[in-house]
Amino acid sequence: YGSTTIPTTVISTSDSTLQAKLGGTLQAGVVYTLKVSVVAPASAADVTDEDWEIVFTDGGHLPFANMAGITTSFTFVEPYTVSISVGRSPPVTDLEVTLSASLGSTAPTALNLIAPTGFVFSTACLANDGDIVQSCSKTTVSSRPAVRLVLSSAATGSISGIKVRVTSPSKTPTSTRWLLEGLESSTGQQLGWGEDADGFEVDQMQQSELTFAAATGVTTPLAVRFRTTEAIGGGGRVQLMKPSTMTLSCASEDIALFGLPAMVECSVNSTSFLMTLNGTLAPGEYAFTVAATTPASTPSSNIFSILLRDKYLSIQDAAMNIAGPSLLTSPKVSSPSLAVTSTTAGQASTATLSFSVLQAIAAQTIGSLIITLPTNFEHDVSAESDLAMGTLELPTATSSALTFSTVDELQLALDMTQEIPAGDYTLTFPIVVPETAPTYNIWSVAFCSSSTCSTDSALLIAPMPGFTISTTSTGSTSANALRHTSPHVTIALGLVASMFLYIFA
Repeated sequence: YGSTTIPTTVISTSDSTLQAKLGGTLQAGVVYTLKVSVVAPASAADVTDEDWEIVFTDGGHLPFANMAGITTSFTFVEPYTVSISVGRSPPVTDLEVTLSASLGSTAPTALNLIAPTGFVFSTACLANDGDIVQSCSKTTVSSRPAVRLVLSSAATGSISGIKVRVTSPSKTPTSTRWLLEGLESSTGQQLGWGEDADGFEVDQMQQSELTFAAATGVTTPLAVRFRTTEAIGGGGRVQLMKPSTMTLSCASEDIALFGLPAMVECSVNSTSFLMTLNGTLAPGEYAFTVAATTPASTPSSNIFSILLRDKYLSIQDAAMNIAGPSLLTSPKVSSPSLAVTSTTAGQASTATLSFSVLQAIAAQTIGSLIITLPTNFEHDVSAESDLAMGTLELPTATSSALTFSTVDELQLALDMTQEIPAGDYTLTFPIVVPETAPTYNIWSVAFCSSSTCSTDSALLIAPMPGFTISTTSTGSTSANALRHTSPHVTIALGLVASMFLYIFA
């Protein structure tokens, strides 16, 4: 009534009839508008009766009003068969989409290609100089991104191979439908319409993973892992977008690379960490660590992204919008490091893990500690006595404290009735250095809230960069020896609070 919408409830529908109940009273002398969503027939030939009828009832046997013979002539357009294809579709990447369509007998002189929300067409939107399209210009249709393709002449039958430049969104849109309408360019009359209902998905970079010890106001290695299907030539860049309140270091001693070509330049600002590489990045798995300082509280925009750029800074692959963890204010575990006595392939070595507890950890907080070795590495622990502690010992469980049955993991059960005092701790145990190191050469230390758990359910977890395996005999290595240019490495880790682990399938 007036500007008020009268609510309705649909009671029944059939192919040509809809019955609805009004939730309000119709007032005399008021003009009402009735809006109904319908599906048009496939062609005008399928329409046998163009009359519409509206019948009003009040529950009686007969209607009290009837509006019959309402005739509205719809202009039916010819359906198009539309296909959109793309060679690759990483996020926020410049793509070339290929349009093919069957236009029937409509003979349009212009086409509107309408993309899903989030795509951005390039200003120079036509990627190939074919005989079909005369010009291409950006526009919008019903608030969606689109391009107007003015054809060289009226097109009939099938068209194919029209390539259009567009930048993909950061993730797959809710709807992936691409629409095409054929127009008479001089009048704007729509002649035909079709869609590619499936379109294509935006493919995040595979096996993308970020891990760091998530506590407030601490320094911790941030481990980044990814697998790309793209080849990027020399001078390519690896970029990590981060919250503005987190600080990353470009110092060479704070960066370790695994599988990546050597770094020739590093730059960092409030939201970005960017490494320039001097070699080709082939399709495959890669990892790196960088020293990070976490803020005093969880960032309001707590989002990370990993981007691979070519030497011209064009994005070639990416994993976007990785949600960061909430930062813990307690416990405070700091300055872990792992020193090994030898890095020689196939030989026995001894690893010493050190860390500092800055504030006493209350009883009933930590139930066990898990040390996880990278793939191919094995510990050589065969008895509890093979694990030695330093002057300040962790309060371990009274019996069967150490589980060592898994070759790449040690789990130490703690006495949860006791607090863990502030101070410096060391754990020393034998290992066997493998012949080859894995690409993801990252060690991790986790603290669990129960006496038995896995790293997936740990209260906190922190990564540390692994060391380069030597083919010749080496002496012991000290903490802070591992960096991106050093062949003989010690593992250094800023272990602090929580776990951050996000993986794209």
